[in-house]
Amino acid sequence: MGIRKAGSGLAAITLLAGCGVGVADNQAAVRPASTTNVLEARSTQGLLAGFDRIHKAIFERLDANKDGGIDEYEAAPAFDLDRFAKADLNLTGKVEYRELVMYATDNGWKGWIPGYGKYDTAEKFASRFRRYLADRFDRLDANRDGALKNYELSNRDLQRIDLGLSYSELGVTARVAAVGDDEFKGADKTGDGKLSPGEFEDLFIDLAVKAIAAPAKK
Repeated sequence: MGIRKAGSGLAAITLLAGCGVGVADNQAAVRPASTTNVLEARSTQGLLAGFDRIHKAIFERLDANKDGGIDEYEAAPAFDLDRFAKADLNLTGKVEYRELVMYATDNGWKGWIPGYGKYDTAEKFASRFRRYLADRFDRLDANRDGALKNYELSNRDLQRIDLGLSYSELGVTARVAAVGDDEFKGADKTGDGKLSPGEFEDLFIDLAVKAIAAPAKK
C-alpha cells in the first residue's frame, strides 16, 4: 500500500488479528467458554481505550515531522492517493488525528463486515476482538488453570499462536513475538506471578503500541 516505497516503514511491522476481519469468530468458537466469558464481561470501553492508544501510536509514527498532520508523503506507508483524499475530510492537504481515527473506524470495524452482511458497532468489534484474545489465551494456557505463567509466554509459544493485529485500513501489520520479564511483571498488576485474562488483554495492547512505535528496521 502507499504512494511510494519509502517512508516510516510501518508495513514492516507485523500485528495479525482482528480490526473487523472476524478471524477470532472462527477460532474462538471451538475454545472453552470460560475465558471468553471473563473477557467479554470486562468493559468494552477498556478495550476501545486500548485501540485509541494504537491509533495514537500509528498517527505519531506517520507524522514524521511532528506538526500535527500527516501529508501525502508521510501517509505513503498507509494510504494511496485515493484513500488519502477520503481521509482528508477538511480538505487541508493533511490528515489530522481525528480524521485518521474516523477514516480507520468508518472503513474498518465500523461499517459493513465482509462475509457477515451486517453493520458493525464498537461493541461488536470489541466482542469479536475479545474472543480472539480469549482464544489465544486458552491456547497459551498449557496447564488449563485459567492463568498464564511467564514460561507459558515463550517466544516459541507466541510464534505458534500467531498473536497480533492486522489493520489493513492503515497499512499496519504487527506481531507480538516476545514478552520480556519486565513486560510480564508490568502486566502482572496483582503481583501474583501470573496473568489473568484481563491482564493478558492489557499486555497485548501495551506490546502492540510498542511494536508500532518501534523504529523501522533497515
